[in-house]
Amino acid sequence: MMTAHSARRTDAIPVVSAVRRDDDPVLAGITLRPGTDLARLSRFSDDRWDLMPAFFRENAPPSGADLNFAAIADPVQRLIAKEFIYARLHERLPGSRACLAATAANGTLLMLKRFMAFVAAGAGRVDLAEIDQAMLDGYLAALRAGGRRTAPAIANLLELPIALHRYGQFLTGGGIRFEPWKGRPAFKVAGCTHAQENTTLRIPEPVIAAMLHWSLKYVDCFADDILAAREEIDTLEARCTIMCAERSTQANLALLVRQRLAARVEVLRAAGRGMPVWSGGDRSHRTSPRINYPLLRLYAGCDNTSQITGSDPAMRLIIDALNELGPETGGMDTPISIDPDTGAPWRDRFDTSTLAHEEKMLQAACYVVCAYLSGMRDSEVQAMRTGCHIVERSADGMIERHRIRSVAYKWRGPRGAPEEWVTIAPVGRAVAVLERLAAPAQHQRGLDTLWLVLKLWGKTKDHVSSTIVRTLDEFRTHLDARYGLPGEPAVPNGPNGQP
Repeated sequence: MMTAHSARRTDAIPVVSAVRRDDDPVLAGITLRPGTDLARLSRFSDDRWDLMPAFFRENAPPSGADLNFAAIADPVQRLIAKEFIYARLHERLPGSRACLAATAANGTLLMLKRFMAFVAAGAGRVDLAEIDQAMLDGYLAALRAGGRRTAPAIANLLELPIALHRYGQFLTGGGIRFEPWKGRPAFKVAGCTHAQENTTLRIPEPVIAAMLHWSLKYVDCFADDILAAREEIDTLEARCTIMCAERSTQANLALLVRQRLAARVEVLRAAGRGMPVWSGGDRSHRTSPRINYPLLRLYAGCDNTSQITGSDPAMRLIIDALNELGPETGGMDTPISIDPDTGAPWRDRFDTSTLAHEEKMLQAACYVVCAYLSGMRDSEVQAMRTGCHIVERSADGMIERHRIRSVAYKWRGPRGAPEEWVTIAPVGRAVAVLERLAAPAQHQRGLDTLWLVLKLWGKTKDHVSSTIVRTLDEFRTHLDARYGLPGEPAVPNGPNGQP
């Protein structure tokens, strides 16, 4: 008896769409950002679709807006992918909750490519009409192999072949010809005991308690130093820019640089301080002091550090001062506050590298406080804007009520809807810190959202979006390295003994 696989179709599989025109706008009829140029929307025939005009959530990674069909070499698979994603974005079938969100399109495309790769490996090509239940059972077995995936994760992947049957009318070559698994829901086929919306385990209480403790400490004890250091650097850079512009009137730049360096050395000598050297980090493999030339450049009013390092008199002045005064880690002027728990400064003085790192750690701390003490989802936290914290008093004027205004997205459509969350005072303090921390990035990018990438140089995205996960991991690692003890990390490990 021949199976569907052995009795292969000999007719050509279509590679040109019979259901979509080449110039069909991919986002036609979908809610778009205000000001979107409709003439520039991606068309069905394009091999790369830009879905960014339909992205509203600040926590959605920009990379998810780029659907790259050109990466699918087989024209048959490419057509199936285009037609399927287009249909999922636009066609609402009976019994379904809604069309596919633009933010979920890339994830769906990845699942489709995985399924088609499995089919092609087994059948030699992808023809949805040739797929039978035995092949789908083989796909299920492959997903279960190794035990890496949970049953809910497998159920999510099984939704793909089921959808290829349901959306067959929108595919030129048709979809899977039969109802997979005789219509059983994917979560039952995968072996889930019950349908679950969220299978992510809760963070253990000792872990979140430690994260919250250190986050509040950053917000309440360390933030002022970090923000003051940023103001110091901004002031130095602005003054250096002015000095660089004025130097054209000076006859001897080398002499001027040396005089400014000598003046800085005198300030350090009078204060009983040392010459600025870099903190550890990626330079820690060196044992001799590493002069912080970028900081000295700001005091000397140079375009670049070579105007110092290339001058023998300037270098002799710096080396002599280092030998006399000794080194000082960091070298910035911002004083470091006393840690109330230890009675000692909470860190060495800042340099530009450690300042950028501590700003990122402060951002992570603000996120922990805002998310954990408000109960907001990530998308709701990352939709916070300047002025989102409101304090109201009760009618008798005795009780302060703290509220956060943001946007709720779940079941509220692509734009979301304004919403308020009742919270407590520490969240208000974290928002106040975050507003100051985000201000430079807001000014440079012309945005009022609070969760922006703080880096202001080089090519980078605007919003932290999904990178907040890595930032939180980095924050935990930072706390363990600075405040942990051997066998006793600052943030306890999880139940499996891992961070």
